[in-house]
Amino acid sequence: MGYDLHITRAELWFESDQRPISQAEWLALVEHRIELRPVGSDVVLDVPGGIELLLWWRDGQITVNKPYGRDETLYEPITDALVRLASDVSARLQGDDGEAYELGQDSAQPADTSD
Repeated sequence: MGYDLHITRAELWFESDQRPISQAEWLALVEHRIELRPVGSDVVLDVPGGIELLLWWRDGQITVNKPYGRDETLYEPITDALVRLASDVSARLQGDDGEAYELGQDSAQPADTSD
């Protein structure tokens, strides 16, 4: 079983249908960002360092499955690339357990969102 990261506008990613990123917004983002390229019905995100991530849109969210593998050096560049994409659609990056991620953060340590 993999671990997903989600670009969502919802408080919790599994409620993305309540505050959706439309498919039209997603396709417009893909068209305007040079690091995104369509591959069939999915999209590849090119991350600095030669990393390619497969993203897909469904149910009002953008998802990537198990983006890090076992290489901890990939956490920050991958997380930063995904957080920037989320920002472009007025959304945020969230893990399967509901944790939020921010720029420059080692994703092994989710952002502290408690106040």
